[in-house]
Amino acid sequence: MVIGCQGKGPKSLVRGKVTLEGQPVAGQIVIIGSDNKEKSAPLAMGQYSIENPPSGEVTIVVKGLGPGMSLGGKLEGIKTKEKGAPAGAAASPDMGVEPPAKYGKKEGGIKKTIKGSGVEVMDIELTR
Repeated sequence: MVIGCQGKGPKSLVRGKVTLEGQPVAGQIVIIGSDNKEKSAPLAMGQYSIENPPSGEVTIVVKGLGPGMSLGGKLEGIKTKEKGAPAGAAASPDMGVEPPAKYGKKEGGIKKTIKGSGVEVMDIELTR
């Protein structure tokens, strides 16, 4: 008999990097399922990680921070060049570049397919 600790971790995880012309993007990534349910995460140095995202055909929206905005929320597990920067620190060139506005709405979003189990790496290259 094997006795062990069975934690309840995420069923699936999508992680990756969002870049624009090779530069990391700062802002927020939102994954929208066909049922319009959303899961989002901050982008710091272009990196993101989303537990239990919608699966199947999805739309990915990438929103910039905009003037006076900050990353806010948790940045756990995301490495930034600004060591020790507090959560909610304003975006800086070290945290990434703003994404083009066309990616900030569902209509301009990127269509992808997510399996919905295990870990998927989904790197996204934006264009101007």
